[in-house]
Amino acid sequence: MMKTLSFANKNNVIVVGSLRCLIADFADDFVANCHNTLLICLGNVGLGRGNISLQNMELEYLERICQSNDNIVCFLRGNFDNPLYFNTVSRLEYFKGLSDYLKNVCFVEDYDVIATSKGNILCIGGGTDPRTPDGYVFLDPTSAVVDGAPHDQAWFKGQEIEKITLEPSIEKVEKEDGTIEEVDHNMFNNWAKMSKITMVMSSLPPERVQTTCLEGIENVNAYIERTFLSMMVQHLKELGCQIKTWYWCTDNYVLKDAEDDGVVFEGITNYTSKEIA
Repeated sequence: MMKTLSFANKNNVIVVGSLRCLIADFADDFVANCHNTLLICLGNVGLGRGNISLQNMELEYLERICQSNDNIVCFLRGNFDNPLYFNTVSRLEYFKGLSDYLKNVCFVEDYDVIATSKGNILCIGGGTDPRTPDGYVFLDPTSAVVDGAPHDQAWFKGQEIEKITLEPSIEKVEKEDGTIEEVDHNMFNNWAKMSKITMVMSSLPPERVQTTCLEGIENVNAYIERTFLSMMVQHLKELGCQIKTWYWCTDNYVLKDAEDDGVVFEGITNYTSKEIA
């Protein structure tokens, strides 16, 4: 959380919608056709769903394709993804060997910033499936471990975005010349200012963006997530960040494009992509 992944040496930047477990197909259909490119997937990859051993083989295949074409793939976390993949410690503990061979495939934690040739991108994953009241359980909840990875009823409880504190933590400090300076000790505020963010990518759309949920009903958790993201839009502006575009995964929502107070909100549909100019 709150670290910079620098891939500014990649000439091209492509944002990709939900993969829904089609990792090997993604390698063939998208990555193999790119060169010296950064591809950012907006969550709902399907990480941890189904046969984990088979999925690790697909990730290894994706890694080989990336290396052969000098590409980088970054995965954001969505409601189809096991949160354990997006924590360095838990990934090493539960998915042994995965980090050993994945060099060009990256798992982006919430509030990480990706530095690119097109600008600096704040990444916010998370997302709670709007089709069920309690989140989404992929595998048999009576079984504690499958392929070395825990996936009981607590599986989805880590899906929600960690609601960081946005309120400033101001301390008045007297300088050597006797003047008083206000210092904000809020880590995120300082991080956002320092990072000079120009874009945001998330799994869910902010609540201020009018959308239609495919199932017709959005659960409380998803609404809370989207409300928080709307607060983030305004907060980043108040911090002086020049946000131009916010990309999100349309997955369970329908929206073409929208603009709100100078920020373009663009939804990327399942298994499609867009090159960032």
